[in-house]
Amino acid sequence: MLITLFDKRTNISKDTHGQIRSVFGEVLFKTKITKNVRLEESPAYKETILTFAPKSPGAVEYKKLAGEVIQRVEEDRVTRHAEDAA
Repeated sequence: MLITLFDKRTNISKDTHGQIRSVFGEVLFKTKITKNVRLEESPAYKETILTFAPKSPGAVEYKKLAGEVIQRVEEDRVTRHAEDAA
């Protein structure tokens, strides 16, 4: 899984995201992890963003991404189960 921090203030971030989206299309998760200070600070304190700053935008976005991953895994499981039953 490729995760890059998205900085909505920079053209390079927008351009890179556009290029990644054009290559991977709908396979790319919808959630963007935006660059912020708390995400950069948490490793220095040897904590995850979820324990260091659980209400920060970065923590909220990582939780949202985790929800997307779980949803895809569940959808894939259901699809495979239906194919196996057919």
